[in-house]
Amino acid sequence: PPTTASAPGESPCRGSGRRAGFAEADAARKRRIPPRASGGQNFLLSIFLHLILPLAPVILELWFTGTVTEKTMTLAASMYTIAIGVSSRNLALFGLAILLSIFLAAAFGYAATEGNSVPAGKFISAGAILSVFFLHAVERYKRHVVEKQDFLRFGKEEN
Repeated sequence: PPTTASAPGESPCRGSGRRAGFAEADAARKRRIPPRASGGQNFLLSIFLHLILPLAPVILELWFTGTVTEKTMTLAASMYTIAIGVSSRNLALFGLAILLSIFLAAAFGYAATEGNSVPAGKFISAGAILSVFFLHAVERYKRHVVEKQDFLRFGKEEN
């Protein structure tokens, strides 16, 4: 029991002060906080949100119509390569993505005009998407699994 009288609102636990009475509650609350996400979880989340989700229009067109038009593929590939490229820390991937994006934007412009088609346009676009996807997935693996960097940093202070 405490040796001094407690003021209103203070805990009589552990003999002094309001804070002492909440030590057990603080410890219990800390135990309930989930552990930090593993590198594998961060990696998989980054692959889904950063590399797969932007392909949703292409995937949905394929699902609903059974095919993907050349215009859709070239436009999607142009936007995808530049979007992934600018988020890369690898200068070579960044440069490759800019070149691919410019080439694919030109291919889209050509394919968008009436009666024109880019030879192997779908194949080239799919190859660009898969190449950038693979190269950036390797970079993301290094970033999240090897270097243990969080994917989402909401509410976290920068170091």
